[in-house]
Amino acid sequence: MTTKKNVPFPGVCLFLVWTLFSCGLEDLPFIGHVPEPLSTLSGTMPLEGFLLPSFGAEYPFESFVIFYRIYLSTHAEGAEAVIDHVQRSNINPTLNTNFNAFATLAYHGGTAMPDTAGLDNRFQSAGFMRLALENADIDHVLGTGALGGRLRIDFSHVPGQPPQLVLDGVSHYLRRAEHSVHLGWFNPVPAIEGALPFLNHPELRRAEFTHGNEGNNAVNLDVVNRTGAGIDPYLVIHSYVLMYIAATGRSHHTVPPTRVFSQPTFLGIFRLPDHM
Repeated sequence: MTTKKNVPFPGVCLFLVWTLFSCGLEDLPFIGHVPEPLSTLSGTMPLEGFLLPSFGAEYPFESFVIFYRIYLSTHAEGAEAVIDHVQRSNINPTLNTNFNAFATLAYHGGTAMPDTAGLDNRFQSAGFMRLALENADIDHVLGTGALGGRLRIDFSHVPGQPPQLVLDGVSHYLRRAEHSVHLGWFNPVPAIEGALPFLNHPELRRAEFTHGNEGNNAVNLDVVNRTGAGIDPYLVIHSYVLMYIAATGRSHHTVPPTRVFSQPTFLGIFRLPDHM
């Protein structure tokens, strides 16, 4: 005859709770963040660039992704020396607001890992776009071959010289986005011989083309105008870009595979070179 054992009800509950919260903890997807380049403190990126992390096979890594947003300004805040909230606000109050919105998420000194689920959507909901490259697939350029590579974003202030992404000595011109998951397709201007360079061009600065203008909100959705009391629109003659980088991949512990992201890393705030 089989002896029936009685298990106390509280014990069963505790066992089930422990099983629920402990099962598979070691399988939680995680990607380490990109270390801060020197631009985080000085506002400038070193000429030698900075090293991207090298993840092992245990990480669900696919590529690095760069988010950006362009801000128009009446203020010339040096070449690449934006380091505090006063300078950010002088350039464009929205720039300072956007920077503050991601400050905690991009802070790497905490003891707890912040929630990075849906990071792509969070950036794009805030008006950021994914950076592209001219004549190259950025997901391929910043894919597994970029692990451990030396990266630099070159905003040399030679008039007419488009900024470049330089990875291990190989250069690609930056290309502005034409699509956002949050905002859909749009038509950025100026298009120069098919290219969409990061240049401070009069077409880029046209107020009626910037993000949020009714009737023209399908043009430069990656650009924020400088508005406010006492702002002379004829003095809006400068433009800056705020950039973050993150690692991304897919966790195959879920069906379908889940898109996962690292913490973002602040790359810098750079002034766009004049178009000529």
